[in-house]
Order: sequence, then C-alpha cells, then structure tokens
Amino acid sequence: MLDQLSKSEHAVFRYWIEGHSPEVIAERVGINKKSVLNSKARLLNKYGVNDKNSLLLIASILFKRKIIKLDESSENAPQARWM
Repeated sequence: MLDQLSKSEHAVFRYWIEGHSPEVIAERVGINKKSVLNSKARLLNKYGVNDKNSLLLIASILFKRKIIKLDESSENAPQARWM
C-alpha cells in the first residue's frame, strides 16, 4: 500500500502521524497548505477510512513494519532513517 503513495503523500502521511499541523507540513514538504489538506483527503480515500484515528492505526502498523530501517551507509554507526 505504501508503494501507491506519491512522494509528497508519503511525506504528508509521515508528518501528519507525527502530529504536525498542515502549516508545518506544507513548509517541510515544500507544498502549500491546500495541497497538504488534499493529500490528507486522498490518504483517507486510498486506505478506505473516514477519520484520522483509523488512518493513524493503519500508519502505526505500516510504519512499524516497513518504513523505518537502519541506514548503514554511515561510517560511524547505523542510524534510523525513513525510506
């Protein structure tokens, strides 16, 4: 399912589940606030849910299993990074 998200949808999804406001998300992703709100609506639609809490439950499962991995490209120590 995560493969079906655009880069901006993925970024919006990540920042949204972290609790950031649409204004902060827009600034960090480099899109306007309306695009953030549209991305949120598309995310709800893509996952077939009607509310943020249901989406957050799905996100917690997906992000725990698939999104975070160790980045071993660093010379010092592995670091967590978003795929």
